[in-house]
Amino acid sequence: MDPAKIAERLRKRALAYPDTYEESPWGDRVVKVRGKIFLFCGVHEGQLSLSVKLPRSGREVLREPWARPTPYGLGKSGWVSAQLPKGKPVDEERVAQWIDESYRALAPKRLVAQLGAEPPSEKPARAKKIAARVMLLCHDALRAKRAVDGLAALGVAAVPTAKAGEVRKRLAKLDGVIVDLGRLSEEGLALAREIDASDHEVHLFVAGIRDAKMRKRAAEAATSAELFRVPPGDRAVVAAIAKTFG
Repeated sequence: MDPAKIAERLRKRALAYPDTYEESPWGDRVVKVRGKIFLFCGVHEGQLSLSVKLPRSGREVLREPWARPTPYGLGKSGWVSAQLPKGKPVDEERVAQWIDESYRALAPKRLVAQLGAEPPSEKPARAKKIAARVMLLCHDALRAKRAVDGLAALGVAAVPTAKAGEVRKRLAKLDGVIVDLGRLSEEGLALAREIDASDHEVHLFVAGIRDAKMRKRAAEAATSAELFRVPPGDRAVVAAIAKTFG
């Protein structure tokens, strides 16, 4: 479907709310209520792009690989930006719920009262539990927790450890290993090399690759691994892992 036509329909839905109007500051199409923007919506490089304020459902939407906190500090206030994938159908009713939530968050109470009861926040389907045995080698407790929590939200249970020896002991029983090169890159590269050279059928993911030199070393050490520059808890990494085992 034409993303420009979808964007136009979404803006029209936003303009159906009380006291709304459209402007084009900075070259972007936005919809406002009483001077406050509640929807950015347009097409950039052939992709439908939008930003809305989602104080209730934002955390759930941010689990999608194409969503991120809105830049310029707006993400801290509940703003979410989405760049929806090319060539895939857009769930316009779901986006309409975001528009409704954003309007209610920014419009004066008197205008919100005209809308009646607020619809329930979207509830994502509970992630199907994936029966994969995965371990994460990570020497940063916060990075490890973010990765484990992100994977759990997608149905993958990962066991974190800061000791490469623990991974080696359980390697024969594992389906996947995530190696974070963030702090101890040499130990991580050595483990990745061993796993890649072994006869074990283990999916290998190497994350936290900080520069081109390290990426080259990782690619040489583990030719079968999926490589990521971002930390293991990044949405791109957890989505790739869940897709592999799902």
